[in-house]
Amino acid sequence: MSKETSLIVLKQKPIIEFSAMEARGLEVAEKIKAMNLDTIEASEANRSVMKKMRAELNKELDVFESQRKMIHGSITKPYKDFTDSYEKNIKVRFVDAATSLKEKIAIVDSAMLEAKTSDIEAYFNTKKGGLDFISIEDAGLNIILSATNKKLEAQINSFIDRVLDDVRAINSVDESIRIMSLYRSNLDASMSISTVLADIEREKEQEERRKKEEEAAKERLAARFEQEKLEEEQAAKERVERKKLDAGQLEQQRIQAAKNAKLNESREAELELARIEKAKERAAEELVVAEKEAVRIELEKIETEKTEAAAKEIHTIKFSVSGTIAQLKEIKSFMEKLGVTYE
Repeated sequence: MSKETSLIVLKQKPIIEFSAMEARGLEVAEKIKAMNLDTIEASEANRSVMKKMRAELNKELDVFESQRKMIHGSITKPYKDFTDSYEKNIKVRFVDAATSLKEKIAIVDSAMLEAKTSDIEAYFNTKKGGLDFISIEDAGLNIILSATNKKLEAQINSFIDRVLDDVRAINSVDESIRIMSLYRSNLDASMSISTVLADIEREKEQEERRKKEEEAAKERLAARFEQEKLEEEQAAKERVERKKLDAGQLEQQRIQAAKNAKLNESREAELELARIEKAKERAAEELVVAEKEAVRIELEKIETEKTEAAAKEIHTIKFSVSGTIAQLKEIKSFMEKLGVTYE
């Protein structure tokens, strides 16, 4: 027997004599059967009888329970004394020592993990090159002591290769600058491309609606302007006609006034003739002004028609453009937005 096992010895197994238990159990069963519990009606009249019977049964059970508890106490007390001594003298010393070692191991593990993390971060920063928008957290590494540096470095290589493939794919499509801007925030090339293309399609639809609304507004404005010009032109013509009519009427009045002045040779007739002649002069001046206004309106109309025709005329110029792929794509997109055709 070793020294360790000889410290704890079970000298005697507990012996409990209960061979009469089964026979006594049969007696109890017969006694309870004789009480005919199934035939007792649960009524108020039988309440006191049932309570008395229950008290007798509980009293007898208490006698048996007292004996059971005495046996239990006799058996468990030595075990409790043994457990207390074991905990105090043996177990607590082992646990304290193991805890101390665990804390020291944790310090070492922390330092080792910190060194491993530093090495992996250095490797990541070296491998990522110009990919300044990614961080080691994006790689989803689980840096633990049991993970070898070789395995972690392989994961980094795989992650950076995927990002490089994504960047090349994005640079090969239109709107690469816009897509790349979104990709930098989510590192999901497929989602970035589909999102930007959907946004562009929606923007095109909005731009088309805006252009249609703008064209409709321009057409309404042009129609109103044309109507105003026609009304202004018609008003100018009507003013010229009125001035001509006024001048004719004043000429008739002047002739009549001259006749009256010659026949009557009165001061009043001469004054009336002078008044009419002045009114005729003013009417002539107003007629000249009205005719000039009509001519101005007509010239403005002709000039406007020339300007509109020149604005609609398509011109062609040839030139070359130099720049990066991204810049040339931006120029192409800008020209398409303007509706300019190009070869």
